[in-house]
Amino acid sequence: MAAILVCISIICFVIADIVIRHELAKRAERKARQERETILTKYIRLDFSEEAKSLKRVELPNPKARILAVDDEPVILDSFRKILVVAGYNVDTVENGPEALGLLQKHEYDFVFTDLKMPIMDGVEVVKAVKHLRPDVDVAVITGYGTIETAVATMQDGATDYVQKPFTEDELADFVKKLLVKREARKAGVTLEKVTTAKPA
Repeated sequence: MAAILVCISIICFVIADIVIRHELAKRAERKARQERETILTKYIRLDFSEEAKSLKRVELPNPKARILAVDDEPVILDSFRKILVVAGYNVDTVENGPEALGLLQKHEYDFVFTDLKMPIMDGVEVVKAVKHLRPDVDVAVITGYGTIETAVATMQDGATDYVQKPFTEDELADFVKKLLVKREARKAGVTLEKVTTAKPA
């Protein structure tokens, strides 16, 4: 009987510990989100037009990744910034391909998101140019209903995946999280391969 009571006590303690840790983690995430929202409001007022006319930039301390998004629809870019900054990413946005490529040559990015239908330079051209200039950067395509086939085709040009608009906050955040997990796994695999194939001096 005593042993059963001890087991029950241990189980109750473990459950309580898990619940408390989960609640503390939720509180910490809520606080972090509030801080990111404050940063988002502050940074969006800054002028970065000396780098690119349409550039809007939000930088966070210790971001999960750095993202460059290009779309000729400002409302889409506004959604990207709001959703992804609050989710913990640094985000640069511009409204055309040439500006995106100019930034790509000056800054380090993990991901480039590009719309397909844009004036001046379409998304297919952006994908090809990004993979030519920076093969290490992962490219994701933003697509509408009528361009899914083209989005799939861009994967032959080096695009990693595509996200369909309109998207919800959770859909976009989950999509980027999956891309980040894949990228980190790939980089870890490359590092491991280099270690295992390295010849002793």
